[in-house]
Amino acid sequence: MDYIEMTEEEFMDLDNSYMGICLSCGEHAHGVEPDARNYTCESCDAPEVYGAAELLIMGRIEFV
Repeated sequence: MDYIEMTEEEFMDLDNSYMGICLSCGEHAHGVEPDARNYTCESCDAPEVYGAAELLIMGRIEFV
């Protein structure tokens, strides 16, 4: 499993800005609820965009 590395401050900014990350291409997505799952990515069209809180719950975020 690939982890997304970020600081706690970066995570809080991502979460508070309603942004998510596509697990397929790695692009950030705007207007994403923190608990979003399987939103369609505007960059690659894959249904792989997850909100920040959901990524944390899934264990995909690693704090550095």
